Amino acid sequence: MASAYPLRDSEPRFLALNAFKPHINKGKKVKDKETGRERAKRLKEEKLQQDLRDELTKLKVTLSLIPGGCTGYVQVLDVLINKLIKAYIEEYEDLWIEENFDL
Repeated sequence: MASAYPLRDSEPRFLALNAFKPHINKGKKVKDKETGRERAKRLKEEKLQQDLRDELTKLKVTLSLIPGGCTGYVQVLDVLINKLIKAYIEEYEDLWIEENFDL
């Protein structure tokens, strides 16, 4: 987790993640259709996710999962401002490569 503040700092933090597969726990899909191996894998993943949430809590980090399709509403900078900045960076990067490398 990148932060301008050292971990010894006791200030609370907020971490917003888009809800995509690595960030969420889908759990058991079909009752009584889960094999022993699938159950063991799911329980291991759930434990790792809970361990991560516990560590974030110790660091005073509030975790928020942004539902799919909602990024544009709750992370406006990510969709508008940062997208524009990234486009400018890409444009200038391409110009720099053209000027500095023989292709």
